[in-house]
Order: sequence, then C-alpha cells, then structure tokens
Amino acid sequence: MLSYFYDRFVRYVEGEHLSQCAPETVASGLQKLPLAYGYKDGRADTNIVATQRLPTGEQLEGQNTYKSLMRFFTTFAITPEELREKAQNRLDELLTQVIILVSLHTSQVAHQAGAYPGFFSMK
Repeated sequence: MLSYFYDRFVRYVEGEHLSQCAPETVASGLQKLPLAYGYKDGRADTNIVATQRLPTGEQLEGQNTYKSLMRFFTTFAITPEELREKAQNRLDELLTQVIILVSLHTSQVAHQAGAYPGFFSMK
C-alpha cells in the first residue's frame, strides 16, 4: 500500500511538477523572483506571461517580498535565515528517523543499495 502512494508521488513530481519548474540557474527562492514567464521542460514559455504581482496587486520584489510574506506562513517572529536553519535542523532529525526505520524494517543498513526500495515495497 505504501509503495502505491510513493509511486504516485514520484510520478507526479517527476512527470508534472518538475516539468513546470524554472531551472535553479534561473530561479532559486524568492530572491531572483519575479520571473517574467512560466516554464515548461526547463525553458521559458513566452506564452505564459507572469503577472509579477500578488493577488492583492502588490508588486513582487524578491527578497523583500519573502521577508514580508513570512509572517503569513510561519508562527515564528524570525528572519528567513533563522527559518532556513530551523528547517534544515528538522530535516536532519527526520532523515535520522528514516534511516532508523529503514534499518529496522529491512535486512539492510539504510545506506546500502536496495534498502529504500525494499522499505517502500513492504506491504
């Protein structure tokens, strides 16, 4: 059952989501935004013109916009840099837990070839 949802998720990310993302060399976070156009398969699609404005009509201004929007999407009164550090620390904690789970539920150490596919193919 877990493998069914994992497979669907991977298909969505690889097949749909990533095909509409701008390459990292073009846009990495809000600092380099707004982009002028939408993207398809790594190339700007000039048929998809970006408004470069928020739904409220305010102009997007990359880094300043990110700082001002943080208060709507976090419960912390912290800087973007502090939020990134907290997020990275949490990801590190979760990765440790995943490695332990994979090791407990497969006969392989988590970083060995085949451990993760074996874990996700469990029923």
